Amino acid sequence: MFLELDEIDSTNEEAKRLLNKSTLEHGSVIWAKKQTAGKGRLGRSWESPIGNLYFSMIIHPDLTRASLPQYSPFVACVLSSVIAWYMDDPEDINYKWPNDVLIRDKKTAGILIESNQDSGELVLIIGVGVNIESSPHKTYFPATSMREQGVIDADAFHVLSRFLSEYDVWWQFWHGKGFKAVINELKAHLYGIDKMMRLQITPNHWVDGIYKGIDDYGCLLLEDDKGKIDKFHAGDVFML
Repeated sequence: MFLELDEIDSTNEEAKRLLNKSTLEHGSVIWAKKQTAGKGRLGRSWESPIGNLYFSMIIHPDLTRASLPQYSPFVACVLSSVIAWYMDDPEDINYKWPNDVLIRDKKTAGILIESNQDSGELVLIIGVGVNIESSPHKTYFPATSMREQGVIDADAFHVLSRFLSEYDVWWQFWHGKGFKAVINELKAHLYGIDKMMRLQITPNHWVDGIYKGIDDYGCLLLEDDKGKIDKFHAGDVFML
């Protein structure tokens, strides 16, 4: 299924509503030209004017539930390769753990993955937002758009088409080479490596440390003031 909408509150929410009514086949896509209530991680609002890309993809994963966190770095690899196709220098693209793709250290794309049930089967809703024509100004982390970074030959439909094509390529890469190969691609483009970072795990719980990268499963590695390195599966990061 490929559903194109002029406007919706949120493509992820629309996916949930559709799943409550009927079964959606693997790879179904819901694309909206505008969202009125777009959202990111931790319930943050995602500004969604016309000109940028907002879509959700339905995935019937063939992995165990314990392996589901691998999808966020996997989708980040797909998005990075899509954006790199338009850029003069792909080295300008970085990965900000756990779910953002940056151009020149500014957020350009975000990923929100949610799980749901479809006739008793676990499915994933992969929500993606890409700033193509514009970016918000009042954000907790600096943002930019592809157009603001010099890309003039991209539009939402073209970027979405490239994403779907690249997704298939990376899917074959993942299942042919293993997840470690996917992670190694990201390790070469980590944002904030060896810098002080604050990891917010819950609104009232955070940990400070030196960012030492990610492990082979996509977990964040933080070094404390005693030199001990701990790994974290989830959280929100802020550079200090």
